[in-house]
Amino acid sequence: NVGNTTSALLKGCMIRRNSNMGVFNDGQTVRLFNCVMSENGSTALETLNVSNSLIVNCSIINNGSYGIKHYSSRAAYMSLLNSIVTGNHHQDEDEIRLSGGNPSLEIRYSDIQGGQSSVVVFSGTLIWGTGNIDADPRFVDLSSGDYHLLLDSPCIDAGDPNYTVEPNDTDLDGNPRISGATVDMGAYETIANSPPVANAGEDQNGPILFEVNLDGSGSYDPDGDYPLTYLWQILEKPTGSTAELSDAESATPSIIPDLVGDYLFELIVTDSKGLPSDPNYVTITAIT
Repeated sequence: NVGNTTSALLKGCMIRRNSNMGVFNDGQTVRLFNCVMSENGSTALETLNVSNSLIVNCSIINNGSYGIKHYSSRAAYMSLLNSIVTGNHHQDEDEIRLSGGNPSLEIRYSDIQGGQSSVVVFSGTLIWGTGNIDADPRFVDLSSGDYHLLLDSPCIDAGDPNYTVEPNDTDLDGNPRISGATVDMGAYETIANSPPVANAGEDQNGPILFEVNLDGSGSYDPDGDYPLTYLWQILEKPTGSTAELSDAESATPSIIPDLVGDYLFELIVTDSKGLPSDPNYVTITAIT
């Protein structure tokens, strides 16, 4: 309960699992940056006669009633920017409510489940600005409360392209804003992920009918996103050969060449975030 303070500034906060509201503000300015408000028993953010409030890069998710409830009997402006409001469980499936006489809410570059129709205006003014979307945010694990964004999230690089970060501005994890081309929506900035590098080892020569071991253990990920997963394939082998790889999803599979000639293998590795490498190739030449 912010109460009757002159103003309140909340940055980088997790406001979760309160039995009633997440934040209640009565009469004064509230500003929230890089916060998660989730799984509270009632409305995540409720304001009463509050003017000039600002909500930036917040994730307001799976609360027991509205995501935001903005009530005012006088002129009271609120701005919602670069944020995600989804999965809040008011009985009418509305995410945001304006009421009381003369509140106004401007929403820009935010992901609002249900779009403009999920903002119920009993009284006041909704300013539905540019850049808003209605899309699945693609969280890493919604059920366990991991609200980081998957790499295919529509919220990545989807915030205000003219948004200017303050010096040393960070997301909820402490990572710098901005990581990509444009600021992300929500409390977490997705850090650019470099692909891993596959190394299929050196070309080899050996006699037929003897086991040959391949070695992809020199593969690595420049970001340290381990463990890697491995996938080997035989791209070419002598006509009539029935030789197959053993354990093609390990770092070090083996094969027994059964005919003279060249065997060409491809290795692709994938990091723990699901990003694959470019393929790398190795040739085994079987001789008599």
